Amino acid sequence: MHLDFIPLLISLETASAATVIAFLFGVLFARVRLNRHGSLAHLADAAFMLPLALPPTVVGLALLLVFGRSSPIGDFLSRCGATIVFTWPATVLA
Repeated sequence: MHLDFIPLLISLETASAATVIAFLFGVLFARVRLNRHGSLAHLADAAFMLPLALPPTVVGLALLLVFGRSSPIGDFLSRCGATIVFTWPATVLA
């Protein structure tokens, strides 16, 4: 019996990259947010907490709408020769 470890390696690479990126952005946001107060700070808090409150399917649909080929960002990336949807960087971003 032959075991294929490629899916496991892809999962480990994706989880590791996403963890490092989330940690770095989290520390950076915490440093910036530390001494800020007011309505803009509360709005930023809500934006960072939104992925924790929404189901993964809603976040995935939102990412498809933002980075899909028919969106302005997706169209720009497509004209530059880059694509995000259904790639390994997309799994890290999600």
